[in-house]
Amino acid sequence: MNFFDLVSVAVAVVGTGLSAYFDLRTTYIPDEITHAMIGIGAILLFFRYPLHMAISYLAVGALVFLIGFLLYTFGQVGGGDVKLFAGITLLLPEHIVHSTIQSPFPPIISIFFASAMLATLFVSIKYMAMIYKKKEKIASFHQKLTVGLVSAGLVFAVFVFLSTIERAMLILSIPIIAGLIVFPFKEDMVDMFMLKTKRVLDLTEDDIIAVDKLPDRIKSSLGIGVRRTYLNSELEKIKKKAKRHRIKEVYVYDNLPTFGIYIFLGLIIVLLVGDPMFFLFSHL
Repeated sequence: MNFFDLVSVAVAVVGTGLSAYFDLRTTYIPDEITHAMIGIGAILLFFRYPLHMAISYLAVGALVFLIGFLLYTFGQVGGGDVKLFAGITLLLPEHIVHSTIQSPFPPIISIFFASAMLATLFVSIKYMAMIYKKKEKIASFHQKLTVGLVSAGLVFAVFVFLSTIERAMLILSIPIIAGLIVFPFKEDMVDMFMLKTKRVLDLTEDDIIAVDKLPDRIKSSLGIGVRRTYLNSELEKIKKKAKRHRIKEVYVYDNLPTFGIYIFLGLIIVLLVGDPMFFLFSHL
């Protein structure tokens, strides 16, 4: 690992760590951090690799940003998370850890996989606890719990069978089972913990509009469709239409889980062991 590789790793770790800190504290990742990661990563590519490789890695970073932006417009990830993934892609275009089994995937895919598994596990546990405390207010609580437990049990049985072939399957089953238990309560989680009203004039790029909860009349009047997030330039048009049609408030999703910490932990795992999937299957 040369000097520029070390700088890239340091910037990735520090930048992602700071992003996780601010995400936990404020549910917002400052643009200054992610923009710096993207800029430094893009510049360092030309010091670390031949010109044609640097350009190809820039293209990969742009592709990651484009895919992330599409997910962002449908409210699946936050804008800060998209920029963070793009920055990590440029800073770490190749795996730093080399083992006997080489991963064919770029590090960002390994980081996304690790962070997604961690997020699924811990977010599911968090909402399980929140749901249980509010169980008296949840319609058909025991029926939904039964559906979740039966689904999780069936999937666990499949993974137990697969573990006779590959023991790592049992570890991979843990977050999936946790997610299945809580899945029947999805609408309850949204209505009880995430849904709130917000003044249209106060909407920002970070707001996720609950389009599935809005009447068709309001969506038509505001000119919004299946998308859940909008850029500031688009929001200005929506706000003008809201004034014209006297629409003061809309539903938005709030108090959503923050994923910065899981991206940081996924990054650390990949830096330590390489691709976690290949690590598990080669060590268990």
